[in-house]
Amino acid sequence: MMTSLTISDRNKTEFFSQKLWWLKQFVSTKPFIFLLFSLMLLLRLIHLNADPPASTFTYFPIDEGWWVHNAKNKVLFGKWILDDYNTMFYAPLFNYITYLSFKFSGVGISQARLASAVFGFLTLVFFYLFVKDLWNFKGALISVFLLGFSHVFLRYNRSALPETSMIFFIILSLYFWGMARKREIYALFSGMSMVMAYFCKYYAMFFFPLIVLFWAYERFREGRRRKKFAIYYLSGAALTFAGWLWFFILPNYADIRMANNRLLSGIPSHSNLWIFRSIVLFGKESLLRELPGLLILSSLYLIFVGSTIAYKGFKYLLLKINFLEFVALSWLLWGYIFIVAFLKTQPNQRLVVLIPPMCILSAKVITECPSINLSALLDKIFGPGRKLSRSALWYGVLVFPIYAVVGYALVSYISPIISDNFHIPHGNAGFSILSALVFLAFYIGAFITFFLIRKRTSRFLKSLIIIFGVLVLVFGVVLNHSIVFLTKHFGFKVGKEPGIDYINASLLAMFILSVITVFVVRRLKSEPLRSLKLGAKVWLGLFVLVNLYNVTSYMSNLSFTLVDTSRKLGEKYFHKGTRVIGEMSDILCLENKAFSFTPFHGGINENPIERFHPDFALVTIYRDGRKVDKPEYITSTGQLLERFYLCPSENTEGYKFIVELYRL
Repeated sequence: MMTSLTISDRNKTEFFSQKLWWLKQFVSTKPFIFLLFSLMLLLRLIHLNADPPASTFTYFPIDEGWWVHNAKNKVLFGKWILDDYNTMFYAPLFNYITYLSFKFSGVGISQARLASAVFGFLTLVFFYLFVKDLWNFKGALISVFLLGFSHVFLRYNRSALPETSMIFFIILSLYFWGMARKREIYALFSGMSMVMAYFCKYYAMFFFPLIVLFWAYERFREGRRRKKFAIYYLSGAALTFAGWLWFFILPNYADIRMANNRLLSGIPSHSNLWIFRSIVLFGKESLLRELPGLLILSSLYLIFVGSTIAYKGFKYLLLKINFLEFVALSWLLWGYIFIVAFLKTQPNQRLVVLIPPMCILSAKVITECPSINLSALLDKIFGPGRKLSRSALWYGVLVFPIYAVVGYALVSYISPIISDNFHIPHGNAGFSILSALVFLAFYIGAFITFFLIRKRTSRFLKSLIIIFGVLVLVFGVVLNHSIVFLTKHFGFKVGKEPGIDYINASLLAMFILSVITVFVVRRLKSEPLRSLKLGAKVWLGLFVLVNLYNVTSYMSNLSFTLVDTSRKLGEKYFHKGTRVIGEMSDILCLENKAFSFTPFHGGINENPIERFHPDFALVTIYRDGRKVDKPEYITSTGQLLERFYLCPSENTEGYKFIVELYRL
């Protein structure tokens, strides 16, 4: 009986092994690649006019209308510029692409998003080719799988925002850069593509310093100057920029200058310490909570890099990693620094550009790092023979993520006390000053702690600090937002602002977990830190679970309030040329032929009633569950016609926006 069971079990094992072998073979075939990309294309095109997911940031649909404002004006009314809000001067190529979409397929919400859907798919194609050329088929397949099925990246591929087209040209430039390693003439197209990315949206300029860095890295690795490559690249960039200069910038110079002056005048000034305030907002960033798998894997890669630098030095790291890893690592780190330090504001879409390098680094961890030896991190960084300065530096590196996650809570708590007693100004400037002081205190505390530990040689305390720092770096943001979600879901309320109280709760949870971890491994008479085993199936399973849940829950509960309301307005109230004012007017006039414009905002469209004489006003009275004061231009003579409920949400009102229509 036992023998028969054994034979039966063996047959089952062989059967499943054969099936698994067949599956592995099928994954490497062209039909599978075709099916994979077909599915990714379908997800980007199906129900393109549906409302955005409830998890999108509040101003998502408002921004969509604003960014296609000029293209719609050109198609319907024959002029690009009809008011002061002209996004074509901040993203000209995106506006021209959207204009072509409107010109050949009509004006509408689907048509506004079509360009991003197409460019999003093309981004995946060239991203796959780029990674495959510099790595291998398996790495490219996992990387494009992570990027293509990331529900966050998918969301922006289905939006009328310029980020997707900008990312496409960045990826295209990198693809041609990789091709130029074989034939240098491709560097010409790489330079052209990078300039096109800049004209899709101007903050693509963050990539310009990286170009010099990439060229220097290749020269360092290969030992040759590659002058021909540089000539081709600069020629392509110069020719493309000259074309834009001649045909766009010079003819519109006065309007471009005026538009940028108006935009800059509406941006509040900040202190030079803004970067410290921006860093502490990292722990509150809502987009990061939607990327737990990519965030964890990218953080693990950064730990691996930090350990290598501390033990072998920076030069050894540059020799160890390949060009693809260097591109992804520098893209991720410099991109985040640029966004928080120079752009100063952090709407979610600005962080979307960091998802492609996160996918590459995550794929590297999945495929090439079956285990990360965390015990080596302790011995290599803080072991005997390490210089005090280097060890203190890496304690600061581990303290940095703790500061990023918990800094907002600390500064928020002490801000009223410090401001009142030491006359530090309130507002963003005061918050930035306090953030810098907290960061300095964190770093000095880390240095002193290290010095004391070094004297007492307490391995237990060292282990506790290292584990705690690693846990915060890898799981800090994810755990923070998980606690916020669970407490809201079950109706728990601690204080007024969850972003303050729950950050402390997540930090306490990680501290307790650190203590338990150290006690357990010491109890088992093993090393204080064991190797952390990373199974590709586990991480891919986590990624699939999170993204499958988000995509299926969105696709199974689609709503079309934006397109339905826009069409209803066209049928009942608006005709071609009707003048409509309101922050939601641009998106709600895409399915009709009314002329829409935004009210006074950020130094733009000042005195709109006197200048444009609107016929109707679309007034937002609730935005993301919060009541909004009615604007001054709604007087007692305004006639309320109808109320519209837009974009279902889980807030107290049940909708992200409640808008009233007034006749003026």
